[in-house]
Amino acid sequence: MLALLVIMLVQRNSAVSPWFALVTLSHAIVETLLTVIRRLALHQTSIGEPDNFHLHSLLYQRLLNKYHSHLGKFARRLCNVIAASVLLVPNAVMAALAIRHYQETSWLMAQFSLFTILFVLIWSSLMRHTQPNLRLT
Repeated sequence: MLALLVIMLVQRNSAVSPWFALVTLSHAIVETLLTVIRRLALHQTSIGEPDNFHLHSLLYQRLLNKYHSHLGKFARRLCNVIAASVLLVPNAVMAALAIRHYQETSWLMAQFSLFTILFVLIWSSLMRHTQPNLRLT
């Protein structure tokens, strides 16, 4: 629904850069592209096959591994809330900056590029710390 609204906004307002839509939806776009690349090129599975290699899943697993012994039976719920909250912050910042610079295509292109690079670096770092049974083969 958000994607449809953002695309309509860009189509109906010539002052809004098309890159506004990409930046606003950057998390979903980058996650989807990384998933397709990972499944087809690295894992050689169908793009429809589920896995636990999404950024939110890796962050949740990292938190759970680190704090499970300290948090006990509430660890799963708390780690899920923390993972969602941690990912909400950079997405909110991206949206706020996109709104602030909605007409500046070069700014939005740089912002999308930086987000993509940081996303891949964070994802790669979390992949290195996953349990062996979750790693790509």
